[in-house]
Amino acid sequence: MRKVLWLCSWYPNRLSPFEGDFVQRHAQAASLYNQVHIIKLTPDPDGSGVLYDTSRDPGYPNLTEELIYYSKGRGPLKKIGSYYKWFRLYKKAVRSYISRDGMPDLIHVHIPFKAGWIALWAKRKFGIPYVVTEHWDGYNKVVDHNYDQRPSWFRRMHRRIFAKAAAVHSVSDYLGKEIQGLAGNVPYTVIPNVVNTALFFYKKRNHSGPFRCLHISNGAKKKNVEGLISVFSRLPAADFSFTVIGLPAALNSLYQEKYPFLRLPGGLSYSKVAEELQATDLLVIFSDSENSPCVIGEAFCCGVPVVSSDVGGIAELVNEANGVLVPARDEPALENAIRHVRRHYPMYDQEAIVQHALHTFPYAVVGKKITDWYGNIVSPTRKAD
Repeated sequence: MRKVLWLCSWYPNRLSPFEGDFVQRHAQAASLYNQVHIIKLTPDPDGSGVLYDTSRDPGYPNLTEELIYYSKGRGPLKKIGSYYKWFRLYKKAVRSYISRDGMPDLIHVHIPFKAGWIALWAKRKFGIPYVVTEHWDGYNKVVDHNYDQRPSWFRRMHRRIFAKAAAVHSVSDYLGKEIQGLAGNVPYTVIPNVVNTALFFYKKRNHSGPFRCLHISNGAKKKNVEGLISVFSRLPAADFSFTVIGLPAALNSLYQEKYPFLRLPGGLSYSKVAEELQATDLLVIFSDSENSPCVIGEAFCCGVPVVSSDVGGIAELVNEANGVLVPARDEPALENAIRHVRRHYPMYDQEAIVQHALHTFPYAVVGKKITDWYGNIVSPTRKAD
């Protein structure tokens, strides 16, 4: 079984439980066919010293998660000091892993900044090849603090990390092309996000009453939740209901007071999100920028069509058989699309949507694709137990 060391810039942790949860699902999928060891360092503003938290989920016996928390630097040079501490602790963690478990066949970086720095060091120090998965949508110029707005050292480091990688993976062709545009002719492979089909599955719905529409996000500016609310404020409440889940508590309270027609359950567990999708008629996305939202695959696994703004890699997922695409920020087009889907709902074959999703997003399918991708780069040095 191939042994792969994952160096993650984003990963769920006790300070940010949903940070990079899509990376964790990819790790779980890859661990069905590989031995995967995660290393993630997280600064703890209230911490003192260094805390190591290593765990294994019995459901994924080939996956080890090593989460390291460290106190942030102090004083006028605290940012530089924090970077230095992060770099020193990360190198120590990699050395300890190699000393304890032996040399990995491959290093897999998730999001170049900052974990890619360690992969560059490990390649130079130990000769370990590395691959990169990118999820960041900051190559889009509409995003605040996008790639072009970052300092020159940041851009140079990104280009170097991609250029030295054995291969690059993205969850969308859109992002792969963006990376090529800045890093040269870097070969990339598209492998989609993962859906937990034990939670997200089709349940036949009762379509009586208002047409149930759902939006799932953290309410970040780029999600354009205000634009969504503006559209639903013009749709008759007798015919359409609108639920928004995942918003922070303060924003939830504000919207509840301003827009009483909204249903706002707040932040929900993954299983509760699945129940919401199984009970809805339509998922709605109106973002200014995206890569390839996990929630689209989750909706399709539940047989739910999607109306979305045509941004990022969404057009690679949404088509006339499973939804409608509209221009970003075009509220009349969004309203017309929502009305169109309600009017023509029987034309969306929910079981066909599910079957296509089950050939694309399950753990076993995505895990096999990741493993085949690894196999094109390096052969395993260890036999399966």
